[in-house]
Amino acid sequence: MRPDIIEIDEFNIQEEVIDFSISSIVMMMFWAPWSKESLRTKKSLEDMMDHIAGPVRLALVNIETSPVITSQFAVFSVPSVKFVFQGQIENTIIGPHAVSAYISALRRINAVDPLMLTLEKAEASLEAKEAVEAESLFQNYLTDRPNHPRARFGLSIAYLNQRRWADAYELLKDFPPSAHYYEAAEKVLPLAGMLRDFEADRISFDETSGEDRQFRSALRFFTQDKKELGIESLLELLKINRDYRNGIGKKLVVAALETYPENEPLRDSYRAELAKILF
Repeated sequence: MRPDIIEIDEFNIQEEVIDFSISSIVMMMFWAPWSKESLRTKKSLEDMMDHIAGPVRLALVNIETSPVITSQFAVFSVPSVKFVFQGQIENTIIGPHAVSAYISALRRINAVDPLMLTLEKAEASLEAKEAVEAESLFQNYLTDRPNHPRARFGLSIAYLNQRRWADAYELLKDFPPSAHYYEAAEKVLPLAGMLRDFEADRISFDETSGEDRQFRSALRFFTQDKKELGIESLLELLKINRDYRNGIGKKLVVAALETYPENEPLRDSYRAELAKILF
C-alpha cells in the first residue's frame, strides 16, 4: 500500500487519520467487499490519487473488519467518504459519485497543492513538445515531491523526447506504486532500456538476417529523433514476424505510443494498425 493510500483500523486511526490530518486532508472512504458500488468508488478514488498533487491521503475503512470506526463516524451506508482536516470532519459524500465531486470537495477545503500549477505547466510544455522546459518544471516539482508518480513519469517522457535513454531508464525502473502511472512506466521501460543499450552498442545483430536489419533500422530511427519512422519500421517487422525476439517489436510499439499525449491522433492511428497486425 502506498503512503498516500492506507488501510485504517482501530489501532492506527489516531495516528494515520486524526494526527495526519493536522497538515493534510484525509479522505476516509468507508466500503464493504460485498458492495459493488463501494468497490467501484474505491477503485475510482485510488486511481484519482495518481492525479492529486496536494497533501491528500485516502484512508480506506472496511466496515466489515472495522465496525467500531464505522459506528464512531456514523456511517450507515456504503460507499461513504468523510473529509477530515485538522481533526474535524469538513465534508461528507454518501453514495457513488463522479470523481469530479470528490475533487470539488477537496478544493472547498483548500486541499490544492500550491505546486499544482508547476505540474500542469510541465505537462503543457510536454504536449507542446518543449521537452527542455518540461524537464525543468518536472524537476522543480520533484524537488518537493521526489516520488510523485505523475511527475516522475512526465519527467521520464521529457527525457525520452530528448533522447536521454539512460536517464529515462533510471526513472522508470523501480517506479513508485501507482494505479495508473506504474503500469505506464512498465510499458515504457523496455523502450528506454533497448535504446540505451543500442547507443552503447550492447545489442548484437545478425547481418544475414533481414529481420535483424529491420530491427536495427527501427532503433536507429528512434535515436535519430525520427519516432514515427521507428514505429512504422517496427510495425513492418511485426508483419514479418510477430514473435521476433520474444515479442520485443510489440513491446516497443506499445512503449512508443505511451510517449504521445493522449489527444495525439497518431497514437490512436498506430494503435489501430498494431491491433490489425496482431489480431
